[in-house]
Amino acid sequence: MSCPVLRIETSMTLDTSNNKKLLRALQSSMPLLNNLPLAYIALNKQSQCVSRLVSNYPAAWLGVYRRFNYHQIDPVIQYGINQVAPFPWRKARGVTANHGDTLFSQSRHFQLSGGYTFILHDACGQFAALSLSNADQCPEFDTRIGDHAAQLQMVLIDVHQQALELPAAHGAHSAGGLSEREMTILTWVVRGKAYSEIAGLAGIVERTVKFHMSNIVRKLGVNTAKEAVFKATTLGLV
Repeated sequence: MSCPVLRIETSMTLDTSNNKKLLRALQSSMPLLNNLPLAYIALNKQSQCVSRLVSNYPAAWLGVYRRFNYHQIDPVIQYGINQVAPFPWRKARGVTANHGDTLFSQSRHFQLSGGYTFILHDACGQFAALSLSNADQCPEFDTRIGDHAAQLQMVLIDVHQQALELPAAHGAHSAGGLSEREMTILTWVVRGKAYSEIAGLAGIVERTVKFHMSNIVRKLGVNTAKEAVFKATTLGLV
């Protein structure tokens, strides 16, 4: 399987047209999802940069969530990254200590304090989640979700595949969030040029080349320049 080029969004850039298509696909996939508040999110497991967020949650809450990158302290997301099976939100409480309590306290104002999440770890290092909120506080909610668990898991798999096949959102950074200069330097490194050669080509000192390379290593979630080259070529970034 070949992985698509990473589409990393440093601030969850909106891709309104494609997000609406994905939301319609989710809601039409099965009757249970017609009226439920739901959210699909996909992010890189190492950098935790979000590549897509699709939801019919209240716009005010989504605005706050995006603006402050709440996925980084969201107990549901942080718990789910380390799981393989669906789970009710109550299992995630306390995962991010006080931050998680604050987030749940805020989301409660939008009837988003309880729910169920299905998760997926793909072959490209991404984590995806489909969260369903029990906004009506229905006592049979968990049972209803459990009765349709297999179908809901397939819905997540299908929508995630659709999301991977979409073009990058306008304003999103490709290639793992690397800047244009970092991409240039990475390309030269992949081609086997020494740091001293790259410095001459770029009109900078060798120390600056090393600085950029350390940022590249960090952004790609690896430990060495050699690993960065391997990952970049494997994913087709250069």
